[in-house]
Amino acid sequence: MRRICYLSERATTVSDTEVVEDIVLPAMAKNRRLDVTGCLWFDETRFLQVIEGPDGAISDIYAAIAVDRRHADVELLVDEPIASRLFERFNMRTLSGPLPDSVTELLATNRPRPKPVQDHTPDFAALVASVIAELARWPVEPA
Repeated sequence: MRRICYLSERATTVSDTEVVEDIVLPAMAKNRRLDVTGCLWFDETRFLQVIEGPDGAISDIYAAIAVDRRHADVELLVDEPIASRLFERFNMRTLSGPLPDSVTELLATNRPRPKPVQDHTPDFAALVASVIAELARWPVEPA
């Protein structure tokens, strides 16, 4: 199993409705079929996503995201093997609201974009790991 985390710029033409109807809902169904879990945080200008699952499925999903017109400047922040999932309950958790401090710090640190993921410093890698952990702990709101 494998986990990736990426950050991308949201195309200016993509509405919140399109994010939900054309990205989130289809991804939930596809991820369920592929045994993929994770979460997506987005605002008006960015996407931050964590995806976990079988290697092949993760590779295929990321390859599709990298060429998706709704994303620009896709940057892979983490690509690592995992023994267990952090988002096992969610085929595609969607997050909004006030950001954890680590996410705010990551977004501020990542402008302008640093070197490619393989060149990120240990401090940056620790920040990304902190972001993933905080997103996994984000409280589930009652339905």
